[in-house]
Parts: sequence; structure tokens; C-alpha cells
Amino acid sequence: MKKILGILSLALVMFGFAACNSATSSPENVVKAYYDALQKGEVEKAIDLMHFKGEMTQEQKDEIVATFNDKLAMVNNHHQGIAAVEVGEVEMAEDGEHAVVKIKIIYGDEQTKEDTEKVIKVDGKWFIDAAK
Repeated sequence: MKKILGILSLALVMFGFAACNSATSSPENVVKAYYDALQKGEVEKAIDLMHFKGEMTQEQKDEIVATFNDKLAMVNNHHQGIAAVEVGEVEMAEDGEHAVVKIKIIYGDEQTKEDTEKVIKVDGKWFIDAAK
């Protein structure tokens, strides 16, 4: 019985790592995961999918979280939140380390906005480029 529980525990841990890695495995996946987090109001999770130049202090991260929460509140008030995000074409840079992902944001009030997200590959994982 202990052996079975040990195997199940290991499987759950591995599944957790696979789920985290899949979010950053491609430009499309990181953009989708980023907007999924914003839709759910998981601002810190969305920020963790972003790449910032240099190390960030907790105070700086708290300021960014507050700014994102304010912007998200405005979107919720003006557009009834984000209903869906469609990820479109990816334009990969020649270096293979940068890309631009086309998106279409569909708001709760049925308005739409076409935009792009710049993404960057760091240590084999894709992130939203905060330096855009």
C-alpha cells in the first residue's frame, strides 16, 4: 500500500511540473496561459509568466500586482471582463528567441480588440516580454 501511495505521489508531482512547463513551452502557450490567468483574476500568476530585465524586489512586484489589479478592474468595469482570447499567427524572429503573437481579445460586453504580444525565450522557456 505504501508503495502505491509513493508512486501516486510521484506521479502527481511530475504532472504538476509538466503542467507548469507546458505553459511556457511555446509562444502560443505562454500567451494563452497569461490571458487565462488574467481572466481568472490570478494577477500574480500572470506576472510570473512575464520576463522582466534584472531581478525584481518584492516591493517592485507588489507595485506591478497593484497596477495590474487596477487595470483589470477597469476592464471589468468598462467591458465586463475578458470573455475569451483567441491566439492567432506567430511571427518568429530569425534568432528563434523572440516572437510576436497576434491575439484577439473578446470582452464580456462582446467588444473585441486585436493586438499583439511580444514574447521572449529565456533558458528554454517562453515568457511575455515585459520590456515591450
